[in-house]
Amino acid sequence: MAAVAHHGPAVRVALPGDVADAGALTAEAYLADGLLDPGDEYEAELRDAQRRAREAVLLVATVPMPLGDDEVVVGSLTLAPYGSTYAEVAGPGEVELRMLAVAPEARGQGIAEMLMAAALREAVGLGADRVVLSTLDSMTVAHRLYDRLGFTSAPERDWAHEGVHLRVRTWQPPPRRARSSRRPRGARNAPWTSRGGGSVCRTG
Repeated sequence: MAAVAHHGPAVRVALPGDVADAGALTAEAYLADGLLDPGDEYEAELRDAQRRAREAVLLVATVPMPLGDDEVVVGSLTLAPYGSTYAEVAGPGEVELRMLAVAPEARGQGIAEMLMAAALREAVGLGADRVVLSTLDSMTVAHRLYDRLGFTSAPERDWAHEGVHLRVRTWQPPPRRARSSRRPRGARNAPWTSRGGGSVCRTG
């Protein structure tokens, strides 16, 4: 697949050269947002994007460098199908979204929404009947994004881990006959192709 020229943020399945940056960015974003204490053992898991790329589907968002053809990773999101090692709450037929992160200096450009919309398209492509995620009450900005995309609360599935209460939200794909003409509610009008390593979701 030929690379797609772009001038703004782009989302793709992580290439080998993206993976280490995605791990570092995820941990640093969690630390910047106060979601992780320095030295927390979960930091090592956030940084281990190599394992996520191997055992799940790792998406990255990139932006072009001001000069030259290089890109920098500014966001990441993991898709974990039911039965994969990264699925915590997904049931049969479900895909779970985890570890959404955007670099603080890259926020305000719609990158989180691009990652989420691309992930929903990928989940539909994987044949998912439902997409699930867990969130904290403090993640109010993320909650507004989930609402725009059509996620709904599933309080009967809420859970706790080591004293942290997590809220579950779910998203239902449109009926199969309508999928070719509908996009996730609130998603940007951008193409998405899940395989091939090119820039697959873009703006600008």
